[in-house]
Amino acid sequence: MDRIGVNNLISIIIGVSLILTCFLIFYFFQKYLFSKYKNKVKNIVDKDDD
Repeated sequence: MDRIGVNNLISIIIGVSLILTCFLIFYFFQKYLFSKYKNKVKNIVDKDDD
């Protein structure tokens, strides 16, 4: 196996870290923001049932 160049190694690390940060951002968006939104929708639907 040929030796990996420094630029290739850095670009691979940056690419993987960007993908991981995107996944983390979407995970936290879904966990915190959308859960609040779902609760608001549930409350509105429950009020209509009364």
